[in-house]
Amino acid sequence: MTHFDVAVIGGGHAGIEACYASSKLGCKTILVTMNIDRIGEMSCNPSIGGQAKGQIVRELDIFGGIMPKAADFSAIQYRVLNRRKGPAVQALRAQCDKYLYKNFIIEFLKNQKNLDILQAEATHFSKNNDGTFEFKCNDGTTFFCKSFVLTAGTFLNGTVHIGKNNFSSGRLSEPSSSTLTSILLESGHKLIRLKTGTPVRLSGKSIDFSKMEIQNGETDYTPFSSTNDDILYNQKPCFITRTTSETKKIIEDNLHLSPLYGHNKSISGIGPRYCPSIEDKIVKFSQKETHQIFVEPESWSCSEFYPNGISTSLPIDVQKQILCSIPGFENAQAIRPAYAIEYDAFDPRDITPNMESRFIGGMFFAGQINGTSGYEEAAGQGLVAGVNAAKKAQGSAPDFIPLRNESYIGVMLSDITSTGVDEPYRMFTSRAEFRLYIRDNNSAERLILKSHDHNLIDNDFYKYHLDKIKQKNDLIFELENTFVLPDTNNNALLEQIDEATINKKTSIAQLLKRPGFDRSKLLPFHSVSLPTDIWNRAEVEIKYSGFIDREKKEIEKFGELSKIKIPAKLDFNTILGLTNEVKSKLNRLNPTTLSEASSIPGITPAAISILLLYVKRAQNEKH
Repeated sequence: MTHFDVAVIGGGHAGIEACYASSKLGCKTILVTMNIDRIGEMSCNPSIGGQAKGQIVRELDIFGGIMPKAADFSAIQYRVLNRRKGPAVQALRAQCDKYLYKNFIIEFLKNQKNLDILQAEATHFSKNNDGTFEFKCNDGTTFFCKSFVLTAGTFLNGTVHIGKNNFSSGRLSEPSSSTLTSILLESGHKLIRLKTGTPVRLSGKSIDFSKMEIQNGETDYTPFSSTNDDILYNQKPCFITRTTSETKKIIEDNLHLSPLYGHNKSISGIGPRYCPSIEDKIVKFSQKETHQIFVEPESWSCSEFYPNGISTSLPIDVQKQILCSIPGFENAQAIRPAYAIEYDAFDPRDITPNMESRFIGGMFFAGQINGTSGYEEAAGQGLVAGVNAAKKAQGSAPDFIPLRNESYIGVMLSDITSTGVDEPYRMFTSRAEFRLYIRDNNSAERLILKSHDHNLIDNDFYKYHLDKIKQKNDLIFELENTFVLPDTNNNALLEQIDEATINKKTSIAQLLKRPGFDRSKLLPFHSVSLPTDIWNRAEVEIKYSGFIDREKKEIEKFGELSKIKIPAKLDFNTILGLTNEVKSKLNRLNPTTLSEASSIPGITPAAISILLLYVKRAQNEKH
């Protein structure tokens, strides 16, 4: 077959979700990847989730994505991050066996209906008069499609740097792709050059773990895949060590050999601020003598470890010196060297929130090509792009666009398409205005209806979550309507409360709001037997009900703004009352709704009010 509805170019985490979503919606889909055996590769650290990223994985689960299933299948350790903090920032993180993860994905896709996989490099594409796209590959293959998703990762003009050595590569020992950039530039997309990096991989048998702090996993967690009830009890530990003052001196003495800081600086791409190389840390945080290293097993066999925190592009001989200066790594054997990689990305302000190009209809972007970093960020974009590419091919509506007031995926889409990126974009809870509402444990309440309306899940999955939501709501109702009276019959319960007594009729829900009073103290006095995740969701909603209700009111206002469309190609300079700074930002970013405009840094509530009046006046004049 040479004719497809949807083509997906690239088999990374964005491409995986894109091709699965498209094929699941009934589109004949082709996934084109340079190496089938590297589909789903965990190119950097072997983990899924974490702060804000874990929330994205939960949302992928409700949208029917693959990542949550693959993470649970391959997990070798779980931890709930920020457990001591509030529920707005708590998130699950899974350490994974990178080989099991990849193999799960490959077999899953090979058995997926409506999906073909082609090992080749897509070298050229053009749009025909009938609106279809024609693709040519390096092996002579030609195929046609109605829409496509480009998920090139770090492969577009990728350049690897190790000391003074630099060479073309998409990942270490894998060829880069150099032909598509020129086509995208000709279409009007603006190029940005970015950089990322990765540390050495170490042989487990050469590491002295006795010099490190052990970090065991946890069994009090809810798996990523909501239909998975299995808890992993036999888990592999991670370890923590630190760089030393000797490490710092070695790096300072060899900065002249770094492609980042040397006299012949060869890296021009912008690197991630929140995941810097070790030489970046030494230069930018010179007051710190040591830096933490999180030592992560990459598989059940523990033959290879990932030292998270010492990515570098220094020469290999310097990398060895650095290792020898770190407790536990004195005799560590490097299996794979650390390196930095530069690659082509494109300004995401040139795509719409549904991931479609503003210049070529039917072309969608997802993942690192949009200037983002991280498996989870890529997967979230890939799912959205795949769904919308399928809708484009089928001629169906409306677009599938998660909103920032309902999901972390929506926050990301809004951020990158409205304000762009000046460094590799990484998701943080601080980016979300409504992070208590879009927390880790209520993704179903937020998104199940949208997922069902867009046919992303089957009816059994939908009914399963509706039942869970009902159980949670029923539990809250019961706790709000079960009362404790201030008499001697409740002494045992009263002893569980920090305050000595209660002086009026009090509901159990009100008791749960008291400091130090939680479900563990309530269990002896309450007979309802429900799964832990139902209790956790109910308890959070009760304890933080005042804050959640306040956020919901703000969300309603935001939702109203998202319904108000701004006329296409509006010249904001013609609107009286806006400052020159606001006009400049609006003209440059061209928001399509008032909610998008309100999310742009520097756009004040007063400016939104002026825009609202202008849009309403224009609508009245039109009618």
